[in-house]
Amino acid sequence: MPIWIALYAVLYFAFELRQQPAFFGVFQKMAGWPFLSDLSAQDHFISLPFEVNLYIAKVTSINLIPILMGVVFFIQQKYMSPPPTATQTPEQEQQQKMMKWMMVILFPVMLYTAPSGLTLYIATSTLIGIYESKRVKAEVAKMDFSKPNTAKNGWLQKAYSSAMKRAQDVQQKAQKRSQANVTKAPSKKFRDK
Repeated sequence: MPIWIALYAVLYFAFELRQQPAFFGVFQKMAGWPFLSDLSAQDHFISLPFEVNLYIAKVTSINLIPILMGVVFFIQQKYMSPPPTATQTPEQEQQQKMMKWMMVILFPVMLYTAPSGLTLYIATSTLIGIYESKRVKAEVAKMDFSKPNTAKNGWLQKAYSSAMKRAQDVQQKAQKRSQANVTKAPSKKFRDK
C-alpha cells in the first residue's frame, strides 16, 4: 500500500512522466487512439462526448484498466483466498465475504479517475502474484514430504556433507587442544608457590 501511495503521488507530480505513453505509444500509432497516451492521466479507453459529474470526480471517458483491475482482484479473491475454518464464527465469515467484495468493487471505483500508470501497475503486479502463487502451490504439491530427502548424488548434498565433516574435524582438533592444555604439567612458576 505505501508503494501504491508513493506511485500515485509520483504520477501526479513528476513532470518527466507527463505525456509518456504506455507500450511505446502503440495505441497512438493506431489512428491516434488516446488509450494509455499519458500514464499520469486516465486511460481514456472510450472518450465520452459529454462529462458526467459524480460529485467526487468528473468522468470524461470509459476507463478500461480499472475495470480489468477489478476483474483481476475478483480472480485473486476467488482462487487465492483461504477457505473458511471451522473456528470462525458466522459474523467473521460474513465480514470476510464483505471484505472480498469491498476490495473487488471499492478499489476500481476509487482508482477509476487515477493515473493509468498506477492502475496498470496494480493490475499487473496482482496478476503476476496470482501466477507466482499458482506456480509455488504446484511445486509444493509435487513434493513428497512423507519421505526424508536421501539424495546422496546431488552436488548440494555433497557440499553439505563435506562442510559438516570439516566442521566436525575442526571441533575435534579444538577439543584435543583444550584437553592437552589441561593435562600439561603446571609451569615452574606455579609449582614454587
